Amino acid sequence: MENRNAILIGLELPSDDTFEESLLELKNLALSCDYKPVEVITQKADKPTPSFYIGRGKVDEIKGRIASIAPDVLIFDQELSPVHLRNLEEALDIKILDRTMLILEIFERRAKSQVSKLQVALAHDQYMLPRLIGKYQALSRQRGATGTIGGPGEQALELDRRRLRDQILKNRRSLAKLVTQRRQQRKLRSATGIFTVAIVGYTNAGKSTLLNKMVDVSRLKPDETKHVYQEDKLFATLETSARLIVLLNNRKFVAIDTVGFVRNMPTHLIAAFKSTLEEIAEADVLLVVFDGSDHEWKKHLDVVEEVLDEIGAGDIPGIYVRNKIDLMGSHLQDQEFPTIDVSALSGAGIGPLLLGISYLMDDHYQKVVLSVPYESNYLIGSLELDGTIIHSDYGEQVITIDVEIPKQLLWKYKDFIVSVADQNTYHPA
Repeated sequence: MENRNAILIGLELPSDDTFEESLLELKNLALSCDYKPVEVITQKADKPTPSFYIGRGKVDEIKGRIASIAPDVLIFDQELSPVHLRNLEEALDIKILDRTMLILEIFERRAKSQVSKLQVALAHDQYMLPRLIGKYQALSRQRGATGTIGGPGEQALELDRRRLRDQILKNRRSLAKLVTQRRQQRKLRSATGIFTVAIVGYTNAGKSTLLNKMVDVSRLKPDETKHVYQEDKLFATLETSARLIVLLNNRKFVAIDTVGFVRNMPTHLIAAFKSTLEEIAEADVLLVVFDGSDHEWKKHLDVVEEVLDEIGAGDIPGIYVRNKIDLMGSHLQDQEFPTIDVSALSGAGIGPLLLGISYLMDDHYQKVVLSVPYESNYLIGSLELDGTIIHSDYGEQVITIDVEIPKQLLWKYKDFIVSVADQNTYHPA
């Protein structure tokens, strides 16, 4: 798609210590949506104005710039109220997006699955419902010959609002059915005793690349078709993708790739993606991935931790993964908190990361000794699928098996268990 020219606009408030970084991120968001930023206009103020968000003088300045460079769109770095949006469109006669609308447009482009398309559509419609004003202004000034209140613009506006409300209700119902199916799938996965690891982080931190590298080193035969989509751009992944990873000690976990976070994450998106974010809140362990080569990594981590708290995942055990160490060069140094350093692109550090995950799985597994009669030796195949056979001793009447299996599956073998180990550590090199 051909790039469309855009003017970026930001209002710097006294309490905003991330103004420059936020504007830079807005530029990258615009580029991700094929908008070409041709100019940045800023203003300092104590607070937004009630009418235009920015000052009236700044509106006149922008009007002059529109006449000079003829941009296709104005993009504000903040969320605009319906009143701000209406007044700005009326005064400037140009398409206007705020930060939330831009992110929603990116999500609309990236959505592939039925669930993500419904989630994005729901978030978009809920956000735009109170903002269906601007295009009806001219029509609203027209009055019928009878002088009745309510011109054709107001009538058309109310009709569109009704249609949008109906669409929101329809999408909610459709999404609810799919959410129910997803929850049932997660219940089935939980019943099998499988351990889940959710990969979370700021957008473009390298989460999908990390998952693909774990797929490559899994004991399962590497298969390119099992790779998830990855690309060096913001919000490349909107779908939650799950892949089974088998470690050297035969411990298994499902790694879940999740949508990236961003500062000022639209509340409508968080609400609409609730079912997707439930995958994170129900995980056993989180891999909190951040781009160590980005000088804003601390602020990005703050955003991630804030969203995790908001969705009820703040207390889940986690591993902080400093990614892209291949881009850090001599700047690589110890953090003030424990991290595992990796390059998801080259694979450096993946071994220690998987070992760290294995240690966090200790409480999930139980080492037991089974005494299995030969007529029940069919259990050996089941044990190999469920856990790890550490040692087998074939006696005259029974097979004595040292095995490590998920605690949730002990019930399957309860009639054959003769002893239970106190320690559950099994991490072969």
